[in-house]
Amino acid sequence: MLALNEQQIYPGVHYRDNTSYRMYGYAKGSCPRTLDASNRLISLPLHLRLSYADVERVSQALIRTVHCVKGGA
Repeated sequence: MLALNEQQIYPGVHYRDNTSYRMYGYAKGSCPRTLDASNRLISLPLHLRLSYADVERVSQALIRTVHCVKGGA
């Protein structure tokens, strides 16, 4: 998310693991798959005023960012 923020793209947190909330009474980290999803999923900018150029810019930034994280150029 920080790498996208540096490119002036501001994704949101898509999902938070329910075990991170005390009100549910779960032991923190007791659901490793949901914790993994919580750490990996983001919501990309999405609204009615996005132009095709905006979608292309977000898409290309995401591709570059993922490529760099996985050890690419």
